Amino acid sequence: MKKWTSLLASAFLLFFLSCNEMDKYYDNDRHATSVSVGNAWDYLESRGNFTNFLAAVQKVGYEDLVRGKGLATIFAPDDEAFQKYFARHGYSSVNDVPDAELSNMVTYHLLYYSFNADRFMEYRPEGTTADDDYVGLYFKYRTRSRDANEMIEDPSKGKEVEVLHQEKYIPVFTPNLYGWYNNHGSSGSTGAVNYNYFYDSYGSDLWQGDNWVAGNEPYFRVSNAGVKEYSIITDNGYLYVLDDVVEPLKTIYQTIAADDNFSTFAHAYDRFKDLTYNEYLSLNYNNRDSAFLYQSTGLPSIAYERTSLTISSGESTSDMEATLLGPLSSNTLTVFAPSNQAMESFYTTYWEPYYGVNNWDSIKFTPLLALMGEQVGTHRLWASAGPLLPSEISKGNAVTAVSYTPITIDPASDVVTKAFCSNGTLYGVNSLISVPKYFSYVTAPAFMNPKYNMFLLLMARSGVLDLYTAETQTFYAFYPSDDMLKNTQVGDGNSETLIYENAQPNKYGYEDITYSDGEATVSLGMAASARIVRSQVCDNMIEVAGSDEKIYRTTYSTFNYLYQKGDSIFSTAKYNSHYGFQGAQDNNDMITITEMTSDLPEVRNGRVFSLDGEKSATALMPEERSFEEISPNQSQIPWEFLETTAGTRNFYQTGIAGSLNDSTGRLQVYETIKAHDGGGTTVPRYIVFALSNQAVVDAWADRIITNGRNNLFSRYMPNLFVSVERSRLIDYPFPGDGMGTRTLYTFKTKTNTEGEYTSIQLDDMGTHLQLTDSKGRKVKVVNSFPYIYADCAVYIIDSYLDFGDDNTSTVQ
Repeated sequence: MKKWTSLLASAFLLFFLSCNEMDKYYDNDRHATSVSVGNAWDYLESRGNFTNFLAAVQKVGYEDLVRGKGLATIFAPDDEAFQKYFARHGYSSVNDVPDAELSNMVTYHLLYYSFNADRFMEYRPEGTTADDDYVGLYFKYRTRSRDANEMIEDPSKGKEVEVLHQEKYIPVFTPNLYGWYNNHGSSGSTGAVNYNYFYDSYGSDLWQGDNWVAGNEPYFRVSNAGVKEYSIITDNGYLYVLDDVVEPLKTIYQTIAADDNFSTFAHAYDRFKDLTYNEYLSLNYNNRDSAFLYQSTGLPSIAYERTSLTISSGESTSDMEATLLGPLSSNTLTVFAPSNQAMESFYTTYWEPYYGVNNWDSIKFTPLLALMGEQVGTHRLWASAGPLLPSEISKGNAVTAVSYTPITIDPASDVVTKAFCSNGTLYGVNSLISVPKYFSYVTAPAFMNPKYNMFLLLMARSGVLDLYTAETQTFYAFYPSDDMLKNTQVGDGNSETLIYENAQPNKYGYEDITYSDGEATVSLGMAASARIVRSQVCDNMIEVAGSDEKIYRTTYSTFNYLYQKGDSIFSTAKYNSHYGFQGAQDNNDMITITEMTSDLPEVRNGRVFSLDGEKSATALMPEERSFEEISPNQSQIPWEFLETTAGTRNFYQTGIAGSLNDSTGRLQVYETIKAHDGGGTTVPRYIVFALSNQAVVDAWADRIITNGRNNLFSRYMPNLFVSVERSRLIDYPFPGDGMGTRTLYTFKTKTNTEGEYTSIQLDDMGTHLQLTDSKGRKVKVVNSFPYIYADCAVYIIDSYLDFGDDNTSTVQ
């Protein structure tokens, strides 16, 4: 007994609190100015011309509510209104209407809570005294109408689940709604233009409210119906007499799916459906059977009755509605659905060469999402607040929701079907309102060809897609296949390869690029993804005159490049391994390129290439080793430093090995640089001019690096190390880079001076770089493309540089 007493007390308290909570939203002082006519049932029955409405209410089980048991606003169509409804549908009486349809229709006329006419005209979800700039824009009200549950296939489970539909909202159109647009940065939004546009099938010139001004008698229309009598006070709310039966509105998705001319769009949208289990609804509304909500992932939920409301498993829809009553009453979705012909035309142009004919189910999710999302519209000034009206489209205020591309269609001539829906507006068109920009720039191959799906996922994750659609820049994009990316090493020490995972191939949002951290697979982060993508895309190209060489600067970092020779291409790491080790110059690690630009419908801002190689080929990744780190290691330095016919007189033995610091095991020059430029700890970016082995022999013979008895290369070495910062270089120099003559400053201080450094003149000769030393000697840079490491670029020069007294002087 105590248990039931406690439950009853709790229920009473909940009812009391709920009523007080709703007082701020709804008018409950309905007897303040007039006398109630009694309960709505007896009143309508006494009038004699509501027999069909009352019969319908009784048949679907809502007689008690109309008799006064529960707070409600009742929209009551008279018998003349029902004759219009019967004529539209081919019925003779209420008994001809199928039960489900009748229930849906009747409950669509029964609103939760009570609204007098003034509240409809100036609805404020936060309460009647709330100061709200959006008054007039709140035009939707919750009804008791709900579509019957239905069984829908869940792609993630491979079976049907029971979808529970939410109660519908009904639109009430007031002059203040259209006036709101005119008062907030727009103009010309009249009911005559906008209301009649959607409801012209119910009659001509239905809207008569454009001359309404504040202080006049209320005027509004309830969806397709006009109001004949306003604010009749009953025992449990307000009653309105309508001149037509209100047709329950479908969702945008239901409207599209019912029209065979838009079946392709509906099918493509279906791929993003997310049938979400809801525990609260299952326990409270579905007899404890599992209930699912029909929402979408990645795209607006056009099949869901609620706008601006996403419900997770255990959440109460009622609680969420109370919290988000404002957005639910004002926000709408807008879809510009392309016809089957328009969808198929796009498919033929962009996807058929790679996916085959009409193979929509195979299109990768990311490019399909780009296409579908670009057909969703919004208002350029206030997004989804209020319906996107045809007058706003005509005024240029409509944009695509994803890219904000202006929508330039003519609602009068370009729209083949239109509908005001329970959750927004639908415009059916014979062409796409916008082709996603990614199909027209250097990003196009990723969105068209499934072999680049992993690269596309990395592009999307790294946030660089919009960067590569810049109109004012020219890009050179080199596309690695999925197989190449799976061979690409990442993680600590680049010891792990990339993994493509897709836990649910039939559902959007489950693709991932991962790698193993030794214990489990982890998602590749944004920065690591950007490093891969940016290393394949370049924003500058240099052609070396008189050769088949090209040098590209990547968008990964200022000092990272790709090198092309013939149809082969190398990253800095691949170049170092291919050219840096004698005997390694075979074709096993070669990557060739094939230009795809002319094969694509359009590439506005550059050129695109496919990467091809052996099964072990990888993406083009930059060198991560530093020259400071590897230089003491004979097995890791370029082979040219070792090969000689003069014994140990080569750059490695004479220069590097003879210049090592005994305590650090690294070149002494680095200790000098750190002391003068690096604050004692770091080595700023630099260039090394490494003497060819013959140049070492000549320097030895000419006593440039010796006093005749001792090897003084360690003192000479700082002259070969150029400070990038001191030389004001924003790029490493290359032949043909257009930078002309430059003065390069080394890390070697001049003799008997303070703050002055030895210098080298660099000239771009077109076919090669040339250095001039302090004695005026000309020295040729042998390699067009240097060995590039994380900290420097190493160029081979064919002769020594003579710095006079500063050749082997002690560094100050």
